[in-house]
Amino acid sequence: MKNELYYLYIFSLLHGSKTRVWAVSMGSEWNDSEEEKEFLRMNFEVARRKIHLERVFVIEKKELDNLLQTEAVKKQIEKRDTYYKTFIAFKEDIDAKKPNLYNQLGCGFLAFDDFAIADDRFVDNDIRGFIHTSKASYKDFNTKFTELRDFALVLDDTFVREYYKNKQQNNLNTVKQP
Repeated sequence: MKNELYYLYIFSLLHGSKTRVWAVSMGSEWNDSEEEKEFLRMNFEVARRKIHLERVFVIEKKELDNLLQTEAVKKQIEKRDTYYKTFIAFKEDIDAKKPNLYNQLGCGFLAFDDFAIADDRFVDNDIRGFIHTSKASYKDFNTKFTELRDFALVLDDTFVREYYKNKQQNNLNTVKQP
């Protein structure tokens, strides 16, 4: 499915969601395109309508600085509340305990209520994907998400403060004394 059409489907599914949306974002996939800005706005709109939205960012530990500097990710952390939940999981932790899970997550996905999955694919930096509506697909993606949640850490302001505090302390510890 082409980029514009895929976004149209995702926007429609976000608009029609009634109970919950859950998502897996792989790496720092967010960009400043108009489609991504609208996608982010609609995510916040879902939460404003008191529909639970959970997102797990899955990255390698070395990518954490880059992820935390991404404007769309910063906004999601700022908006974290009862209905908008952000989490982070590290590839290294997943690989250590469930080596196949990371690859099964593909390029990420979004699930809408109990009826549809948007399965992302990236081709030449353009997002494309597949929409799955079968119960078997839903069950499969739900299993992956549930297994991923075992590795998920709360990604909020406290996490960010602690990360930068620890990073600064580690830098100070590596400075040689005269």
